[in-house]
Amino acid sequence: MIVASDGLWEFISSQYAVETVGQLLENGQIDDACNRLTEESTLLWECNEGAVDDTTIVLVILKKPAEF
Repeated sequence: MIVASDGLWEFISSQYAVETVGQLLENGQIDDACNRLTEESTLLWECNEGAVDDTTIVLVILKKPAEF
């Protein structure tokens, strides 16, 4: 689950964010997921607006409980 401020969603679609995080998680790069989205959001803000909005991202990973 991706919980983020409008700084992320202004130029990045939810579909793209989910796909990006999914690929990084599959490759074991969990620590890179929020950083990657923040970096891409920052670049898009700079290119489109000439300024950057604050961006906050929380990534919640839900695991299926182990069967007893």
